[in-house]
Amino acid sequence: MVGVVSRGRGRRAISEINMVPFIDVMLVLLIIFMASAPLITTGVVDLPSMGKAKQRPPSVIEVIVGADEAIRIRMDKADPEPVTI
Repeated sequence: MVGVVSRGRGRRAISEINMVPFIDVMLVLLIIFMASAPLITTGVVDLPSMGKAKQRPPSVIEVIVGADEAIRIRMDKADPEPVTI
């Protein structure tokens, strides 16, 4: 929006940017963000502590798929013989 001002002898164009609409928009955005910030709730994250590490169960079942596509099941670490299916 370029306006023309007549002062004295000549006419001069106003080449300044009107900052009032820009400031109005920024204030409205600030109010919207300030009003919506308390409404945003963060989820509660239950992080495990160092002392709560789970112990490995005494009996372990392992399913092994070999390169020859044979499926083997091993019942315990103490059992050296895998069961072939």
